[in-house]
Amino acid sequence: MRERLPNRRVALRCPTTWVPPDSPAGVAGSRFHVTVGFDRDGRVCEIFQASHKTGHELRAVLDDALIAVSVALQSGVALADLEASMGRTTRDRDDGQPTSPIGAILAAAAEIERDVAA
Repeated sequence: MRERLPNRRVALRCPTTWVPPDSPAGVAGSRFHVTVGFDRDGRVCEIFQASHKTGHELRAVLDDALIAVSVALQSGVALADLEASMGRTTRDRDDGQPTSPIGAILAAAAEIERDVAA
């Protein structure tokens, strides 16, 4: 069952960058500002991103994907499980880089959640 969120909740924002795995050295990549909202227990319950200009196709795809991620989080799926399900450039999850922008955004959100819990 989906959790009802309070009207006002704590949120943190951080920048992150995703560089496509096959990009040549020196490519700047895509920059995102990730906003993570927390429930009363300090769990991440929603994720938003700000990137690209309005109307850009990637922005629309990411916005829709993050709505689905937020619904999953509010339905009890752990952020760590969602992050672990994303593709990485190596089999070693600790060394590999995210293979997609959504993976980079989830990695940034999971890092925020770990920092807040510490």
